[in-house]
Amino acid sequence: MNSSTLLIEARYGDLIFYLRKGIISDIWAFEGLLFADEYYPIKLEENDVVLDVGANIGIYTIFCAARVHQVISIEPEPGNFVILSENVKTNGLSNVRLLNYAVSDKSENVGFDSTGATAKITSNGKVSSKAETLDTLIKMTGSPKITVLKMDIEGYEVKALSSLSDFQSIREIIVETHNRELTTLTTQILSQQGFLVKDVSRVKRKKVIKNVLLHPKSFLNVEKANDYLTIKGVLSHILGNGPSVVSADNPNSDQRILYGRRV
Repeated sequence: MNSSTLLIEARYGDLIFYLRKGIISDIWAFEGLLFADEYYPIKLEENDVVLDVGANIGIYTIFCAARVHQVISIEPEPGNFVILSENVKTNGLSNVRLLNYAVSDKSENVGFDSTGATAKITSNGKVSSKAETLDTLIKMTGSPKITVLKMDIEGYEVKALSSLSDFQSIREIIVETHNRELTTLTTQILSQQGFLVKDVSRVKRKKVIKNVLLHPKSFLNVEKANDYLTIKGVLSHILGNGPSVVSADNPNSDQRILYGRRV
């Protein structure tokens, strides 16, 4: 791994993360998942087996791994996967299984338009990856039953969910969707599988403030490396000069965070 492409390591408590210079989505993932706690409804348990689909550089994977029995972390984009692997290694996590695959409703080869958290599958993408169904990938790991599922795969959510035949062991699900049609279809699929689904896109501001106060050095170090982009964006939003820096926090945004709990 070429250290010139990385920021100084970012810490959050005892956890260590490497974030790439010039890849703004690495910063958004770090701040959104840890400081904004965007997946706050999920209550992890010691015996959980977490399936992280679209793991990106491993922010949520690493956060979960310190709290649960096992994490299966799936990330297809090669550049993301390199940083994901390094972050898992740096934190000395032996309970994480890494899979360098995309997820689809069939076995196929897919291409990506870019790197980072916003990398999307496109018909003419230059960066390629092998795609398999969730059933196939879970079988490959030989892991116990999945209890928590997190998914953020930039538009392939419905295809991926349709490739999972058994939802019965899953207690909680969090899915990010990126257009209104996919939000509706995802809600329908989860509801049909016995989940009570709600939109949890709105950021809890008190939670953000609390986390920043608990980890001020970590937050400011990352912000400094990013020219204080989030702080500037928040101030602009407060002054009425722009939207929230968290896309899903804006009511008219097509990006939503859906939480499902089995009823």
